[in-house]
Amino acid sequence: MVEWAHGNGERMTPEAARAPRVALVVSSTRPVRVGGQLGVHLTQIIEGDHLGVEVVTIDLRELALPFLDEPRMASLGGYVHEHTRRWAATITDLDAMIVLTPQYNWGYPAPLKNAIDYLFAEWRGLPGLLVTYGTHGGTKCYDQITQVLDRVGVDLVKPGICVYIPKDAYGPDDHLLSPAAVLAPDEADLRDRLAALVTKARGRAAGRETTPAQV
Repeated sequence: MVEWAHGNGERMTPEAARAPRVALVVSSTRPVRVGGQLGVHLTQIIEGDHLGVEVVTIDLRELALPFLDEPRMASLGGYVHEHTRRWAATITDLDAMIVLTPQYNWGYPAPLKNAIDYLFAEWRGLPGLLVTYGTHGGTKCYDQITQVLDRVGVDLVKPGICVYIPKDAYGPDDHLLSPAAVLAPDEADLRDRLAALVTKARGRAAGRETTPAQV
């Protein structure tokens, strides 16, 4: 059996290492939204498939970052605000992320771009999966946000998932009648992409948490 040396000098087997931490980023901040519903069902799929990861939710509405107020460009580092340092620490602690975003007027929500622009080095090499949604599937916002995430070095699983939501999928309260039904047409592809993402996350977690034992 292969053994690994942890950073504190203790030895462990790969099975003993912590589960990769995967964030589900809910990007819509609207008071009435369906992103939360889709996010819950996505989490259920991940947990139901027993992929062996820890899923954490990052809700940009709850994160409530102010519009970018760092005096220096993110690529230069040296963050001065505590909310920026907390955000940087949150991303640094991840092994992968799923970005769940609606399409607004062929684009994506401003809070998502704002959250990305706060940081730079923290994104590089982070495995990611992009899931867009809307009545047109979010295909145009998918193209836009893919360019941005490529620029900052996110290691995207491609292609992502574009979820079409028919108008009759909404109830009178503007929430989805059945998130499972909305995701059902894409579920097979989604499971494939999630498996690929988890493979990347495990590799990143192993590289971050352990080093080969000295022989």
